[in-house]
Amino acid sequence: MSDASPSFPNTQLRRRPLWRIIDVEMTDLARNTRMLKMTSLISVVLFILHVTGDISLGYEKGSVYPVIPIALVFLIGATILGDNLAGHVIMFLGGIASALMPVLHWKLYAVADKGALGYWFAAIVLSMGVTGAFGAVLAVLVMRQTWKRRRAGSPPR
Repeated sequence: MSDASPSFPNTQLRRRPLWRIIDVEMTDLARNTRMLKMTSLISVVLFILHVTGDISLGYEKGSVYPVIPIALVFLIGATILGDNLAGHVIMFLGGIASALMPVLHWKLYAVADKGALGYWFAAIVLSMGVTGAFGAVLAVLVMRQTWKRRRAGSPPR
């Protein structure tokens, strides 16, 4: 008997590149839709952490009750309606809103002086800007690909 396969000759694992395992016959539209959904879910988490930072640092003086419906609509757009035009529009609008957070909090240098909490708040706001801009671009790309596919007469997926 050899050392490579003791008594089971067919049990050796084949080595396959990771991209072949992850990306099994996905179209560009399906791949972009999956990336859009994941980016939108990350944006929802960053949005909730952002509001938590606003409350902790004393910037939120009013009610935080509108946060729950906003996060819920964004979450429904990313999960339940993620394959529909309505979901793409919701994810686009949420991406634009997230991308504008660093603009609305333009005095991040003043927040960063408040220690570790300020540092993490600034990091969350900047992360929201990046993921929001990426999500908005992906939403436009997915809507454009869907429109082209429907115009060509092929099924959406």
